[in-house]
Amino acid sequence: MASGISRRTFVKGAAMMAAAGTSIRSKIVFAQSNPPRFDIDQVSKVMFADVDPGASGRGWQSIAGDGVNNRIFYAHPPTSDDSDIRIGFYTPAGHKSPDYMEFTNFGHGQVIGIENAGSDTYIWMETQPEPPTFPHNGHRICRVKWNPNTPGPFTFSDLGTSALPGSEVHQLKPSSHANSCTIDPTNNRLLLRFYWPGDLPSGQRAEDKGHSKGWFYTIYESVDAVRTYGNDAPTVADFIPEHALLADVEGGPFQGITLYGEYAYIITGTQWHNGSANSCERVGDDPGNIYLTCFSISKVGNHYPFYSSHIASEYSYNFREPEGISVYVPPTGSPRLAFTICKVHDCTNSTGIGLPRRETVLYKDLLVTTPLP
Repeated sequence: MASGISRRTFVKGAAMMAAAGTSIRSKIVFAQSNPPRFDIDQVSKVMFADVDPGASGRGWQSIAGDGVNNRIFYAHPPTSDDSDIRIGFYTPAGHKSPDYMEFTNFGHGQVIGIENAGSDTYIWMETQPEPPTFPHNGHRICRVKWNPNTPGPFTFSDLGTSALPGSEVHQLKPSSHANSCTIDPTNNRLLLRFYWPGDLPSGQRAEDKGHSKGWFYTIYESVDAVRTYGNDAPTVADFIPEHALLADVEGGPFQGITLYGEYAYIITGTQWHNGSANSCERVGDDPGNIYLTCFSISKVGNHYPFYSSHIASEYSYNFREPEGISVYVPPTGSPRLAFTICKVHDCTNSTGIGLPRRETVLYKDLLVTTPLP
């Protein structure tokens, strides 16, 4: 993106994909013919700003809203190892809890999900990385009860044992790699993101510009269905190819995904977009390449409509990187599409990335029922 570009640019389009292999079988749907979606063009609001990321001072990798208990969970590496995860939380008012849980060699924590079950809360996340190809991405997903009274650190071998009561491991796409997941707080659907290494299963074809390998999404009817049926759980949509949805987004890598009703939302962007991935210095008035992309999980004809919007919030800082996205449904008031940006105020650190880092959580809460443009 050239210096001096408009602070807000909008991209729209439609990801062309074949319908074969996708089933629409969910019993939980929005009643409206035009279901609500977040207006990603709305000016971002601040939930809380400039908070300490915690532990090692490294940036968050993901967030997950827990409206039932008034929490914004975060995941980040507590050490220099990108395969270790610490889970903690802030309140939506920006108050940090001292509670946490740690997991050794689970993955990078790029996407996490929250399941509320009675008085208990469960974290869904990746586990069991696959070095050397995917050294920081889990081969499976797991369900862990939030219990900071026993903070760990825990390892993969603790899953399904008395060390982590109520924990489970699932491999929903046995031939896939780099699994992660998020959960819709309104209906408990589970979205799985995964890397598919080659030809799609028999009878399924995603015409993703001729590719049959890459990053895909599958949306399952519910968390309960996943827990009961595993990889036979019924799906709402299957093998949605990611890069077709991001075809018009300017160059930034995937940084997170969340699900709300009939729409999903992706955040993308690099650590400051100035031509040098390791530099903390901003060049001119470059507002970076952070984008939100909204896409429908229901096909229109043979495609999934999508729309992308550039995010210039916090662009005046020398270092800025998007670090996660989630839907937070508060006890009262409108649902919020929340996303976090890691930033640095001072670039004097010799590593070129600057310390200390700080996190700001922004959100959009305007719901509209008009179809995607």
